[in-house]
Amino acid sequence: MIPEIETLVADIDSAWSRMNRAEAAFSNIATEFLSRPLDLDFAKLARSICEHQTLPRQRRLDEGFGQPAITLYSGHDFTVEMLCWHTSTPAIHEHAFSGAFRVLTGTSMHSRYSYTETGHLRPLSLGKIELKHTEVLESDSVRRIPRGSELIHANFHLDSPTVTLVVRTHQGREPERCYLPPGVAYDPVARTPALHKRMQLLDTM
Repeated sequence: MIPEIETLVADIDSAWSRMNRAEAAFSNIATEFLSRPLDLDFAKLARSICEHQTLPRQRRLDEGFGQPAITLYSGHDFTVEMLCWHTSTPAIHEHAFSGAFRVLTGTSMHSRYSYTETGHLRPLSLGKIELKHTEVLESDSVRRIPRGSELIHANFHLDSPTVTLVVRTHQGREPERCYLPPGVAYDPVARTPALHKRMQLLDTM
């Protein structure tokens, strides 16, 4: 394992054990340790990965979220990932896990939203999406990731590449919804061909 990642993992694991590994405590712990000085950037990680590091089992092999997404540590309770972005920007979304992320390289426009449900068009949820806060995240910026709809957000990556380091628990069973303005929420995992066509039609409307 990359030495800096090994130290980060050990510190987080020790602090979380002192909190009886309560999931509610994990995002604050991850935020605290990602906010400390960290001698890592994209160039150093890329060099280590390409030259000599043995990677753990990779959680993602496609480019659905990250270009690429590289798992740097995979443990029983949490993982550490490097997410690279050069042409894609994630949709407005929430997470079925808790943790934190740190910008290692580049700059992002980070937007937070709220969602109020008003009805259903099964399997879509209909409601109102409101932009609540926008900020620019530069290198070393750290943000907490609470589980579920407490954090509905999107990052527009201003630099190519922009690279983030994510410390997170494993995926829960609940839907990890994406949101389409002005007011549609859906579970991308349940995206059948019929749902895909309905969403295209709503986009046209």
